[in-house]
Order: sequence, then C-alpha cells, then structure tokens
Amino acid sequence: MHKSQKMLFTLVLAQGGEFAFVLITLSGNLQILTIEQTSITTLLVAMSMLSTPILLLIYEFLSSRNQNQIRQDDSLKEMEATESVIVAGYGRFGQIIGRLLSAQGYHLSILDHSPAQIDLLRSFGNKVFYGDAARLDLLTAAGAKEAKLLVIAIDDPDKILEIIELSQKHFKGLKIVTRAIDRRHAYQLLKLNVNTFKRETFDSAVSLGVEALKLLGNDNTSSLRAGQLFSQHDDESLLKLAELWGDDKSYGVAVRQRMDDLKQVLDRDNDEQEKLNTCSKSKSNKT
Repeated sequence: MHKSQKMLFTLVLAQGGEFAFVLITLSGNLQILTIEQTSITTLLVAMSMLSTPILLLIYEFLSSRNQNQIRQDDSLKEMEATESVIVAGYGRFGQIIGRLLSAQGYHLSILDHSPAQIDLLRSFGNKVFYGDAARLDLLTAAGAKEAKLLVIAIDDPDKILEIIELSQKHFKGLKIVTRAIDRRHAYQLLKLNVNTFKRETFDSAVSLGVEALKLLGNDNTSSLRAGQLFSQHDDESLLKLAELWGDDKSYGVAVRQRMDDLKQVLDRDNDEQEKLNTCSKSKSNKT
C-alpha cells in the first residue's frame, strides 16, 4: 500500500461512529466503565467525529498541492513543443476538436489542469501534459512562439479570458479559437477580438430544436431551414447586442426587438416557401 493511502486509511479509521455511543451507554449500564470513564470516552468519540472531516480536507488539500507540483515539474521537462496546434483543456469539448485536428494530420501539444483527467487520458495512450495554460512558461514550452493555433477548450470563463490576454500580449502571431461558455462570455470574447469562438451549447441546442420541429409534424426541409435561419439571425444579434451589453435598459429593448425581427424573418420565409411550393405544383399540373 502506498504511503499516502496508508495515511488516508489511518485518518478514516480514527473516526468513531454512532454505534460507539451505543456501546458506551451499554458499558456504563453494565458498570464496565465508571461514570468518569464513560464521559471521557464519549467526549473522545465526539471529538473524532468532528475532527476527521476537517483532517480529510487538509489531507486532500496537501495531497493535491504536492501532486500538482510534481505534475508541473514533470511537464516542463517533458513538454512536447509543437509548431502546429496547442490545445488547452482536453475534456469532452477539447477532445472532439483534438480528434478532428489529429485525424487531419495536425500535431497537437495538449495541456490540461486536472491530474485525474490526465491519468485517464494517458491510460488510453494520449500524450497530455499537466499545466495551467495561463502560465507563460508552460505556453512557451508547448511551442506557442512557433505554433499556428491555440485552441482553448477549458470550462472556466475567467481563465479563458486570462489565457487569451496572455497569448495576445506575448505571442502576436498565434491565432486563437476558443469555447464560449455563455452569451455574456461571448460578448467578452468579442471585445478581445479573438479569431473565432463557438458557444458550447448553441449548435447542439439548435440541432435538437430542428429534431423537435420534425417530431411536431414539420417536414425535413422546412425544419432544417428554420434552424439555419435561426442560427444566422442569432449570430447577427450577438454582434449587434454586444455593443449594448452593460446598458440594461437599451439592451432589454434591443433584445425584444430582435425577437420580433426573428419571428418576422421566419414567417416571411414560410410564406415564400409556400408560394414556391404552390408554383411548383401548378407547373407540375400543367405539364
């Protein structure tokens, strides 16, 4: 058993349980323990139950800090620099991008800040390095001076902004594509002028909305077209509304206006499609 596991096992065993109070009471009733011994034993069990969760939190903190330090030292020595693509964050989102780029022949230098995630990915043969991509030395070691592209796929919006600002300051030629956590985050990314970004749930939500339209009786063509128009309109709205973000009153008015505009766009397109279908059927009948 590893030394750290022995320590954890010892901490867990040190805690008394509710059954101890039953035994203490029984021992007192049978006069196995004196009144003074019963009081002291009860106090010790209660103290162990109160202190063990705190000790476990301290153990977890110290263990995580030590493990992270080891990861940082190893990653700087073993980092595999790339002249192609750096991927920061290799969870579910980052892996999809990484697999696509790898399949197209691009070499990846992958950073992730979760030791547990790294262990899991390495068990499947992936070459991933521990590190906070907001650290200049790690980005440099990953090849940021020569790389063509930085993909930021972590799930912390503030950390994403920090990495972007660091990269734009020190690596002028590095293009950046990033994950946007939500609409507010997308507005912040627009202000930083990143090369491109995608809202993490938007495309999948629109796709599911299209499937919902089909289940409601809409045909495949009209459902897909509605999804496409919705996406185009929302992308345009994102750019226009970004200018008003922070001004709650003006922003609220603009949001309502854009919603009305969207309904008009979809209604107008439905009318046009019906006219086209009518004309097509009329020509077909004449022939």
